[in-house]
Amino acid sequence: MHKHMLRALGLSLLAALGLMAFAAAGAQAEALAGVAGKIKILKVDATAGTAVTGKQEGAGTLLVPGLSTEFVCQKVKVVEGKVLSGAKGEGLGKVLYEECVAWGTKKNAAGEQELTTILPCELLEDESPFTKGGIVATALLLVVLHEGDTYILAEGDPKEKAFGSILTTTPGECPLPKLVEVKGSVVFQAITGDLALGQPEVKEILVEAKKSISALFTDKLFYGINESFIDGKALLSLPSGCTWGLI
Repeated sequence: MHKHMLRALGLSLLAALGLMAFAAAGAQAEALAGVAGKIKILKVDATAGTAVTGKQEGAGTLLVPGLSTEFVCQKVKVVEGKVLSGAKGEGLGKVLYEECVAWGTKKNAAGEQELTTILPCELLEDESPFTKGGIVATALLLVVLHEGDTYILAEGDPKEKAFGSILTTTPGECPLPKLVEVKGSVVFQAITGDLALGQPEVKEILVEAKKSISALFTDKLFYGINESFIDGKALLSLPSGCTWGLI
């Protein structure tokens, strides 16, 4: 299978969305496979500045296998989301993950990481007002068509140099560093509203990120120096309530 590589020159819930929420952003891509897609509203290219919002489906997680750690967040709030270019499939999103907790993990019999116990590390938003259990992520987003399916590639905003940082209090028993940047990129697949597959426009586009989707691409996400993965789903919608889709 051909691999897709993207380098943002200026670009998701998303993230995500985180994430796992997002919206979309202004980037140019160099692709070994796949081409830049579009954002459509009522069958025409979305107008620059169109607002996008979203919500998380279930809990979302940031998995860090090398540290046997998962950050599990119960909610996500879209702080800012907008289309930068519907014709180029670009947008910008800033989200706040809420009610986040750090868990320890271990491999089960199937070789998969499973949650064990909550780590004694309090997570805090890394800027004022330092919301307890909060993680802020800012991403530039690009719609990419790859081998017949539609994806959103999210990269940290170049102005911020990263998606964001994860801040923890550091009592003696907390095994995690106090402040770690999350950098790189993550790919979300459009589950609904994928016009390239002949699906209809919808009011809510369901997007998903998981390790098996990341494995299709060379783009990587890192928590510090440790490779990491986002696992979660989000529903993206327009405040106007119009139907829309990606192609």
